[in-house]
Amino acid sequence: MDDELKTAYRICQSIARREAGNFYWAFRFLPKRKRWALSAVYAFCRIADDLVDDATDAGQARRDLQSMLQDFDAAMSGSPDGPMYVALADACRRFSISRQHFEDLIHGVAMDLDEVEYGTVEDVEVYCRRVASSVGQMSIAIFGARHPDSRRYADELGLALQWTNILRDVGEDADRGRVYIPNSMLQDFQIRREDVLAKSDGVPWQRLFSAVYDHALARYRKADDYLPRTDLRHLVVAEIMKSIYLATLHKLRRLDYPVLQRRVSLSVFAKARISLTVVFLRGILVLRPRSDRFHK
Repeated sequence: MDDELKTAYRICQSIARREAGNFYWAFRFLPKRKRWALSAVYAFCRIADDLVDDATDAGQARRDLQSMLQDFDAAMSGSPDGPMYVALADACRRFSISRQHFEDLIHGVAMDLDEVEYGTVEDVEVYCRRVASSVGQMSIAIFGARHPDSRRYADELGLALQWTNILRDVGEDADRGRVYIPNSMLQDFQIRREDVLAKSDGVPWQRLFSAVYDHALARYRKADDYLPRTDLRHLVVAEIMKSIYLATLHKLRRLDYPVLQRRVSLSVFAKARISLTVVFLRGILVLRPRSDRFHK
């Protein structure tokens, strides 16, 4: 590997270490080649997400997102513009990651530039599949999972993780003018979208949040149904991510859903304990031998 590519991967690694939070704990259990590739994918996703969250001009943000896809295509054609694209092109070639997943991701984050009102659970899950399940599909390509059910597992796990995010971030999203809980769910409890945006008093929030919790939990169970034994060794990192997010979901319920006031997260110790427990319970302590280096 040449110095330019090494530097590019290190830059992506630093972004993942600084920003990835829950995900970076899982990254640590991958061999170097896979860990760095996943960091390159994460860097792309992080930049796209930040373009939307920091946007002051929706039209410009859409153009910037489209430019990211154009820069991706240029990188895959041998003309990368910047370190992140240098690393991403190498990762996509090494692990055969489909361009479609990046396109889905871009279309998904772009939805946040509109004042989207989600009517049904199915409407929300279109968004979830674009912003979360797409990343799951990129990830299992890097992990080396090959069983057809691994793709279904990644899809369902992406939905489960995103529903956990939706519940955890209700208050923060409302402050941005966003409501991801669908109208069909709100109407079950006589809650209006405007009530969510205003964080209104006198609303049966706990009943609503319990319904979102139940739906997220059902998605985790569906992911478990698709987890193939033959790919278990390749999916241990996904299982770590699942366990950290599931623990966060349970903590939200245990604390009686304080999501309108603050973000709930796990401690560093809890994330480390969960990660090690998953690895040892699966009987797969993923070692990183000294000989594991990049090569052509």
